[in-house]
Amino acid sequence: MSAADLEKPATVEQELRPSARHLLSEAGFAGVVDTVLGSNPGMTRLTAMSITDEALKFVAASSRFPKAGLRPSHVVAQGWRALVLHTRLYTHLGGNLGRYVHHEPELPGQHDEVAVERAQAYIVQAGYRPSPELWQRPEESGILVAADGPVHPH
Repeated sequence: MSAADLEKPATVEQELRPSARHLLSEAGFAGVVDTVLGSNPGMTRLTAMSITDEALKFVAASSRFPKAGLRPSHVVAQGWRALVLHTRLYTHLGGNLGRYVHHEPELPGQHDEVAVERAQAYIVQAGYRPSPELWQRPEESGILVAADGPVHPH
């Protein structure tokens, strides 16, 4: 794939996986879900599971396409941050994906909505089906979390 191909929207002929849960053990996935729940009182377990799964899709895409400059939505970032807190699990995930994706919080006012939109296309390129309801702007999603950040894979 050339650098020019990375700028084009994804068009994938293959069937997309609806979930990336297979990237973690059941216990590991449950632990990250519990961290999302602990940070978001009142959130349902099903919502926390969806957020964690979407964060895994995002990390898989970011690892596979390190120069794409992807950013998560505010909701997906909540799952990514919970994942990062499980350092051994997250390090192991990076090893399995072939690249560790660093999380660096962005400063207020630096949010790049285009990079957030682009992330969904790269999730498709990585073989997963994004969950559009988790990629909406904070005021549109109906899911109250406060998280966002750029990625710096190496």
